[in-house]
Amino acid sequence: MNERGFILLAALSLVVLVGVSAGSVWFLLHADLRAIGQGRRALQALYTAEAGLLGASAAFPPRIDPLPLEDDLPPSEPGDLAVFPGPPHGFRLESWRMFQASDGERQVRLVARAEAAGGALRTLEGVLVPARQPYAPAGLMVVDGELDGLSSGLAAGGDAVILVVGDGRVAPLAAGDVAAARRLESWLPGNRLSLRGSGGVTTQRPIRIDLFLQEIDREPAAGTSWQFASFGRAARYLRGGIIKDLQGDGLLVVLGDLRLEGRVDFSGMMLVGGTLELAAVDCTFRGFVQVRDLHVESPCTFRRDLAAVWEADALQALPREVRLRAVLADGGR
Repeated sequence: MNERGFILLAALSLVVLVGVSAGSVWFLLHADLRAIGQGRRALQALYTAEAGLLGASAAFPPRIDPLPLEDDLPPSEPGDLAVFPGPPHGFRLESWRMFQASDGERQVRLVARAEAAGGALRTLEGVLVPARQPYAPAGLMVVDGELDGLSSGLAAGGDAVILVVGDGRVAPLAAGDVAAARRLESWLPGNRLSLRGSGGVTTQRPIRIDLFLQEIDREPAAGTSWQFASFGRAARYLRGGIIKDLQGDGLLVVLGDLRLEGRVDFSGMMLVGGTLELAAVDCTFRGFVQVRDLHVESPCTFRRDLAAVWEADALQALPREVRLRAVLADGGR
């Protein structure tokens, strides 16, 4: 009888011990899961606030002075919540302020307040400044992504009709939007269009040529035909037409359509607001070329060269982007 009672007592003690152990494991696991969840929500809020600052820097198009003037800044009050898909979280931009740095550079400070799942909050303050280098997002940028004139005869020789070479830091070829990028990608097979460099075809914002001309207060030259075998080192502004033997370096801005004939050997930046027609005997560009559409009758090579873009910038200040220089403060919790 005593043995039976002892066994019962031992069994009950074992049950209690297992229950206490299971309860302890559940309590510790629940605490860990809660801590992990809080950490995940806090990290989500942090990344969302950073996305707000980066989104603000991308809101301004490339311009000579890309930062807005004091009167053009958004109101210094919380804006609408930019909501992300998935769990309820988003960010608000508030408190835009213009500052003058010690070196005279204008900068904008703004606050991004993020809300994440579970009530997690994070507030970051960032500094927006103009980029130091000119805007040259690729070797070639076809804004609308339209390529035509690439006949099978041109591509039958085995060499690419259009060769675009990057410099290892950015993609060789860019388009004005996602749809245009897909159109350009469709031309890659068949040796019609070839890229050298990582990144493929990217989507970038084009430079507003009409706005650029207004900013520098330049009126395009009249005429429809030019001979630029001795282009030299210069900045020239044209309405559109035909150029024969474009050889030199610097900046060439064309408001409308442009046709190139003869020999082309140009280094710097070229912006064409309309269609660029290539009918050259020998064609090479170094620097950055932006066109709306590209019509090809002869092969050409585009090579991204930031040094060549800097040379053009020395002749005429070129458009720049807004950059997020730093995150100054974290007032979140």
